[in-house]
Amino acid sequence: MRKGTCIALMVSGILLMGLMSTDLQAIEILTKEDFVNQVVVAKHLIKTADNAIILFDTSDSMTKPYLNTGMSRYDVAKKALMERNMFFPDLGHNMGLYS
Repeated sequence: MRKGTCIALMVSGILLMGLMSTDLQAIEILTKEDFVNQVVVAKHLIKTADNAIILFDTSDSMTKPYLNTGMSRYDVAKKALMERNMFFPDLGHNMGLYS
């Protein structure tokens, strides 16, 4: 599995965990392919919270290069978060990004 995909899945998993406010027994990570292939559509998703906060690491360690991508760890994480946000349907959440 590509490193960028792994990072995107980790970020999305953190995002989805933050959106949950109920005692669910299981979680499934949704991927871009799930939405492109219409395995999951917006009407299948249940809004369980109004607000979500994403904690984004902007420490000095994030300025280090990420593998041989030519990008810093910060840039890779930011890109993965932005790409994920582009295909995830709008459920009307209030989102906050804290560094």
